[in-house]
Amino acid sequence: MLLELLIHAVKPIDCLFNRPHALRSFEKSLLHEFKANLSSDLQDIEFNIEYLKDIKNSNSIIARFLDYEFEYNDSLDSHFGRLSNAAIFMADVSTYESSKSVGLTIIRNDELRRKISHLYSGRYRTIQQFEQSIYNTNSNGLMPAMFENLKDYKPLISATPTDIDQIRESVELQAYIRIHIISIDFLIDIYDSTREEIVKIFELIDQELE
Repeated sequence: MLLELLIHAVKPIDCLFNRPHALRSFEKSLLHEFKANLSSDLQDIEFNIEYLKDIKNSNSIIARFLDYEFEYNDSLDSHFGRLSNAAIFMADVSTYESSKSVGLTIIRNDELRRKISHLYSGRYRTIQQFEQSIYNTNSNGLMPAMFENLKDYKPLISATPTDIDQIRESVELQAYIRIHIISIDFLIDIYDSTREEIVKIFELIDQELE
């Protein structure tokens, strides 16, 4: 990574602060790396949003079926197979972690520095914590209820009700599906606001790189 090379190439790093041109060059290199990391994160977020919308759609369709809005047909099996799925955000924090050795104070723009810090230490942590909460709820609640009422389960592909009347009487399964739908909506909102923050950081970085 360029940032790490720069850190090791200039010893001690404090000498940069006595060389304005070198300091500015170092800052620009850091911002370029942040932008590359955040571009990858933004793609991941946008993919996860669309993926979650698809999972929510499957959950909503099954919820309607359980509420007797329509009768069973085998096209529902693909939706049963997607009931418990959720997203996992794999943030690229390499530049943020590396920059701790010199401190984010090397970024002159106060607003940009605050937004980067808030994104990594606040937003990203919130996403990870909420995704873990969804995983725990699904593992301990939704999936056991699914296994009690479904057979031939193939994740993301299909599953078939063992008994139509029984699955429609499963209050537990219906409750966990509704919880999952609400959780997905909330996570999409978090993703959306995080996406907006990243776009704003892009704007501030581009201004600094001009």
